[in-house]
This record gives sequence, structure tokens and C-alpha cells, in this order.
Amino acid sequence: MAREITEPVRKLVAGTQEVAAGNLECQVNIEASDEIGMLADSFNVMTRKLCSYSEELRQAEKAAAWREVAQKLAHEIKNPLTPIQLSAERLRRRYRSNREGYDEILDECTQTIMDEVERLRKLLDEFSRLARMPRANPVPSDINSILEKALRLYGEYPENLEVKIESEEGLPQISVDPEQMERAFFNIIKNAAEAMNDGGILTVSARGVNEPENNHVEVVFADTGPGISTDSMDKLFTPHFSTKRGGSGLGLAIVKKIITDHGGDVTVKSDEAKGTAFTVTIPIVEGADDSG
Repeated sequence: MAREITEPVRKLVAGTQEVAAGNLECQVNIEASDEIGMLADSFNVMTRKLCSYSEELRQAEKAAAWREVAQKLAHEIKNPLTPIQLSAERLRRRYRSNREGYDEILDECTQTIMDEVERLRKLLDEFSRLARMPRANPVPSDINSILEKALRLYGEYPENLEVKIESEEGLPQISVDPEQMERAFFNIIKNAAEAMNDGGILTVSARGVNEPENNHVEVVFADTGPGISTDSMDKLFTPHFSTKRGGSGLGLAIVKKIITDHGGDVTVKSDEAKGTAFTVTIPIVEGADDSG
């Protein structure tokens, strides 16, 4: 079952990398009649429309701008594929090593896979119709609930990585698109986990901050990884800049855009000896119930 899931996922990942590299004629060949097959069909429809739109933009001398949009879309497609693949690998690993409680893990992992496939379908359908990234749909939301879902997206964390949650309870609500904010937080969490291949601690905290005319929620993601060099700090949120080999350089740029589109801000402090801390601030909904 894991192979049936992971092999199509690998093909989709390869396809998105082709799109990100500028090959808008890329088509994926996945013979399946389930959700993954439907996703592959949507991907192929999207790339055909990308080719059509790209030609129109070239005529208007905007090919460079269109390629950046395509790269951002490819990155957004690749993000949900990560929890899908991690869930499939978790199922296979637990099935082979320890089947105690397997039914519960099966339900959890398959639900994650179905949720992420549905998220991808919505993204692709909307892009195919409008040739743009989905608009944010802000609603009063509970920051701790969004954080919890973002942390679960990663699946099973490595044994040498400890995740600590130190969030205040009953925080005021914030006005955000929950899915977009969840995706932004997941990008930060994923970067932190990848920075600590040799193990470490990721501490996630959220608290309310009351300042004159600036009441907001502050979320901090602090890791004990190797830190970020001074040369890289100034370019961290720049599109196409990456410190990872093979990285698209769009993850943190997209994080920045999502946060600022919601009226918030994201900053980073790093010590090459102590680790890195990303701080996200998001305005509190005026008059919202403090019960969250």
C-alpha cells in the first residue's frame, strides 16, 4: 500500500520540479482511478494551461514574471506532498517494526493523506481557472489550533528531535486564512527540522502582546540547530535564495508573503552557535472573544 502511494507521489514531486525549472510542458503519467489519479489529471490540465498562459505572457514580454508564479505554485504543490509521503513511510515503518496501535496510526495517516490530496485539488482547480494563487479567506481563528495542525502535518518526528510546545491558553482570536497560515507555519517547522539533522530541540510558543494601537499574537519557532550565517540573513526571505542544496528558495519567501498579506510580520534572529528563532506577529481581531 505504501509503494502504491509513494511512487505516484515521487512522480508528482518530479513533475513539480520540472515546472519549477521552467518546463511547462511537463506531464505526469500515473495510472490510477483514485484521488492520486485525479490529482495527476488536475496537474496535467494545469501544465497545459500554464503553457497557454505562458505563450500569451511571452507575447506581452512577461515570461519572467510568469515563471516566478509557476515556481511558487510548484512549491505550494510540493508542500502537501511532504506530509503525504511522510505518512506513507510512517505506515510502512510501523507495519514492519511494531504493529501495536497500528489501526489508530492507519486512520491518522490515511486521514492526513486524504486531507492533503483535497488541499492540492483545490489549489490546482483554482489555479487552472484563474491562473493565480488562491486568495486568502480570513476568518476569526484560534492560533493554537492552527499551530497544532501545522505541527501534525510533519507526521512522526525523528527520535533525536524534541518538540516543545509552550503556548498560552485562551489567546484572543486572529483574522487569518487558517489553511494559508497553517502552511506558513509548516514551512518554518520543516526548515527547522531539516536544519537539525543531528538532533536538537524545536520550541514553539505563542503569547498575546498588548501594545498601544498594536495588540497582536506573537509566535516563536526556536531551534537549536547550527544557525544561519550573517551573509545569508539579509537574503533569507528573497525569492530563489536557498541555503539548501537543491532548494527552490521560495519557502520562506512564501511564508513572508502569507504573513504580510494578513497584516503581520516575520523576523528572524540567529546565532551560529545557538540556533535560530523565527518570530511571527499577527494582529488580534478587535473585540474578539478571549476564549479563543
